[in-house]
Amino acid sequence: MWQVPSFLSCFCTKAVKRRLPLTVETCPHYLLFSAEDVADGDTRYKCAPPLRDATNKQKLLAAVAAGDLDIISSDHSPASPDMKELGNGDFLKAWGGISGLQYLLAATWTAVKGAGVDLLQLSHILSTNPAHLAGLENKGLIAAGMDADLVVWDPETLADTSQQHNRHRHKLSPYNDMYLQGNVLATFVKGHKVFSEDEGVFDGHCGEVIRRKWLDVIRLKANKQDDVL
Repeated sequence: MWQVPSFLSCFCTKAVKRRLPLTVETCPHYLLFSAEDVADGDTRYKCAPPLRDATNKQKLLAAVAAGDLDIISSDHSPASPDMKELGNGDFLKAWGGISGLQYLLAATWTAVKGAGVDLLQLSHILSTNPAHLAGLENKGLIAAGMDADLVVWDPETLADTSQQHNRHRHKLSPYNDMYLQGNVLATFVKGHKVFSEDEGVFDGHCGEVIRRKWLDVIRLKANKQDDVL
């Protein structure tokens, strides 16, 4: 897998993907933020690779809309204010990562809908393609025989990005109090409700560990690539 923060990296992968079983992914913060958005000392935005400029962001969004990227993932990397060096704004010492798991759907939709990405393509880059990469044959689609992993979501209403509604252990995030479109009303895992907007996260575990040998996944993708070539 190749994580892409820049349009140039995405351009380079086009040729590589013709010969190798390569999966290309980016994160919503590379599609929503740009280097110009970062105030001096605001280490909430520090991530690796770092944010690029606004021109690059627009080209990366165009690449997503064109189908050149397979997956958008949160790259969730929370940290306490002390670890982020928020008090002194030291980017060199600050933890490199953005806390954003809760905002993956809304942040991605807010970023890509203006680039021409529709809900079907959104479902592919957030669900279908990640399930395929991990070799999870019963996930990633709404179809007979598949696991009923579902989200009830209103793409037209705003998400609550207030810090008091933040469900991460460490609540420091550049997404706090942002305008993000798309509000999650409920979540189901294998048909069982595990979250609702009114009741929050339900007690107890909501899934199971599914192990897949990565070598098997790589071989599977390589075989399919050979069939195409």
